[in-house]
Amino acid sequence: MTIAHVMAVVEHGKPLEAMSRDIPEPTGCQVLVKVTYAGLCHSDLDLIQGSMHVGNGKRIPTNQRVPLCVGHEIEGIVVAVGDQVPDDYMGREYAVYPWGGCGVCSDCKAGNDNLCSSRDKREIGTGRNMWGGFSSHVMVEDFQYLVDKTGIPNGLAATLMCSGLTAFSAIKKMGPLSKEGAKDILIIGAGGLGMQCFEMIKALFGVSPMIADISQSKLEQQPLRGARIFNMTDDDIAKQVIQASSGGTGIIGVIDFVGASETFMLSNSVLRKGGRVAQVGLLGGVMKMPLNFFPLRALSIIGVYVGTLDECREMFALVRKGKISPIQLDMRSIRSINDGIHDLKAGNISGRCVFKHDWDQGKI
Repeated sequence: MTIAHVMAVVEHGKPLEAMSRDIPEPTGCQVLVKVTYAGLCHSDLDLIQGSMHVGNGKRIPTNQRVPLCVGHEIEGIVVAVGDQVPDDYMGREYAVYPWGGCGVCSDCKAGNDNLCSSRDKREIGTGRNMWGGFSSHVMVEDFQYLVDKTGIPNGLAATLMCSGLTAFSAIKKMGPLSKEGAKDILIIGAGGLGMQCFEMIKALFGVSPMIADISQSKLEQQPLRGARIFNMTDDDIAKQVIQASSGGTGIIGVIDFVGASETFMLSNSVLRKGGRVAQVGLLGGVMKMPLNFFPLRALSIIGVYVGTLDECREMFALVRKGKISPIQLDMRSIRSINDGIHDLKAGNISGRCVFKHDWDQGKI
């Protein structure tokens, strides 16, 4: 019997604690992956806290039972397979697509496993159980959810499964884009997801989109040198963005990686007719505007919940070809995970925090 080491949520709002658990042998299409790297996402903080912001200073419980394991940005090595898995999967390195569905509902049959709402949804690292990236091993229910990471740097493949995939899917939801259209996209938030999105738009369309943040230091990161940047603390930021748009008439799309009331107000004030917002961030803002504005301005607001498996494979192919520049990774030991959680809460991490699973070098 294989033993997994887990950094688990034992009590909501408290530091993670080390636990051990027995791992059953995989059967059927299952694969057992020994985790090598796992990324830390802002949504992990809500699951650890046990509640999430919904605006106006309110939080609602996430209702997960403890103990649980989170961490949905995962890469690792296949160490055991079920009897329906091809033998050549053994011993190879993969990134894990953690948004698996039930496989039988209409969403799953349409290729939208990430939108599956069945109780049998097979997500990993979202607090449903003890499988997650902050465990030394994860059981993946179907080998189709493994994505070959050959040619992609260690740690980066893990982050692509959430921050990368979410950014890629958000760009897709902007609709058909030309080089000129991509110039008139505004990214809000220059953190890990925002920087992924910025690099992807440059790679896909050969131009830099606009980008805004409240932190001047984030806006001065090396990859943003020469880009059109906007500080959200400026009183006239909406005017600045509109003036910077093609023809000075407003922009065609906003990808909001923050999700605050203030960021939606900015989105609404800079969009031209027919514009759309891809809403990604979960900060907990609220939206207030007359409903007749939607038809009169032909506005669209689209929620982005990560992305599909097909989008994931398309994105990995671009990264493997060197089309998309990697974001900055803050690499740490899994043994320092609570320090990483603290630093993410405090806003002290640039890019994406990734934990190396170096359990054998010292027990927690």
